[in-house]
Amino acid sequence: MQVSIHTLSETLFSGRAEKLICRTAVGEITILDGHAPLIASIIGPEIRIGTGQDAGTPVPLSGGCIEVRPGSEVVILADRS
Repeated sequence: MQVSIHTLSETLFSGRAEKLICRTAVGEITILDGHAPLIASIIGPEIRIGTGQDAGTPVPLSGGCIEVRPGSEVVILADRS
């Protein structure tokens, strides 16, 4: 799936990923290719981006919003304050 993570001042990540793990107000979620459309608020301290068999590369953030779009595209608007 195509993942992009943006803040107001920079793009933190843009590329392909096999999974995305993040925390929401109701718990931790894992987004995989073909996930149902979703919009949710996310909380820190990080998002993990898995590009293979690894546990995921951490991207630090303090919060934000995630949108999973049809066609396996994920957009995250992140806050790093």
